[in-house]
Amino acid sequence: MNDEEAAKIALWQAIEGYSGLWEIVWEFNTVDPSGSYDEHCAVASSVIRQQIKNGWVELFYSIEPGGDLTPVPTEAVSAVLSETRYWHAPQAGDKSVRVSATPAGEAAYRAI
Repeated sequence: MNDEEAAKIALWQAIEGYSGLWEIVWEFNTVDPSGSYDEHCAVASSVIRQQIKNGWVELFYSIEPGGDLTPVPTEAVSAVLSETRYWHAPQAGDKSVRVSATPAGEAAYRAI
């Protein structure tokens, strides 16, 4: 899986609507089964960081399963993406982080 493929997969997950960060890693695992979970987490984190900088995606906190969505403040994004627990499937009652595409992200996906 190259960087462009990784970016496209991550953006598609965001377009699908409030996907959990761990779901992006699951998709990477499917496309590139030879890569480790930790490697895929690192790639996903890098891709999401860039997509946030581009204004293509936003992050949201949620209490699982399916709790209200609260935007992750800009100043917390780096710490959130560095937090290992958010890259693994949550249990009921856990705080999770989900990603959603902006209109600019949807347009960027169509252009890829």
